[in-house]
Amino acid sequence: MKPTLKQICYFVFLFFGIHFSSTATNYAKSTIDSIVLKKLQSKVLGNESEYLFFYNESKLTKITFTTFDGTSKKGYFKFSYSGNLITKIEEFTETNSNTFTSKFTYDNGQLKTVVKEQLGKNKAEKISYTYNKGGSVVAQRSIGNSSQQLQAVESETLYFAERKLTKKVENGIVSTATMFEYDRANNPLQNVIGMDAINVYLNTSFSIFSSSGLEGIQNNRVKQTVYSSKGNLEYVLVFNTTYTDINFPDKKMSPPNSPGAFEYSYTY
Repeated sequence: MKPTLKQICYFVFLFFGIHFSSTATNYAKSTIDSIVLKKLQSKVLGNESEYLFFYNESKLTKITFTTFDGTSKKGYFKFSYSGNLITKIEEFTETNSNTFTSKFTYDNGQLKTVVKEQLGKNKAEKISYTYNKGGSVVAQRSIGNSSQQLQAVESETLYFAERKLTKKVENGIVSTATMFEYDRANNPLQNVIGMDAINVYLNTSFSIFSSSGLEGIQNNRVKQTVYSSKGNLEYVLVFNTTYTDINFPDKKMSPPNSPGAFEYSYTY
């Protein structure tokens, strides 16, 4: 039995409909995969900062910063890679004076240590990472001189699920436990080469990105709940977030009744 004209038209439209849908999906994924962060503006507890991001394809080469906390400070971070791994981040002043250098070491692609040296001061600190079978990571911070850092000062235990930090326990002068919740949107750093390998560093309180609004590479934090060392609730911080048309965060801010004023604006 020969197909009718109606049946032929149906199958033609079905074929092109599936093809168009597949092409549109691939185009959307290609667009998302090409997105990188170009500018970040933040207001944290009254202090304002602006960061500009520069790339060689999807590898970070430099981040310039301007901070306003009563006085203006300008400078930049310079990034170095070995293959797809970030091996060094150098901090410079506006006049190109190198003040700090952070060196990253890995074991089979897994971050092992980060040593941050204050140049000209013979001072340095080291973060050593220990990976436990249950999925938690202990970040131990120690201080010393440029040659060795043996004096342990504080540590954090980080708990991850699907590469997202869900809980952080800080053991230092002030001990706290913080729980984190996330959206399901794209993350501003997810397409930057090398960031996945330093995800644990991005999530520690000791990183250069601490309080910048760039914690982690998977989705975006929308709520954090902080408990004291005795388990008492300290405070809850919720972020109201708006998104671009391809589901990257556009602006993230704490509501007026929150325990602190935080605001982040992202440009891609």
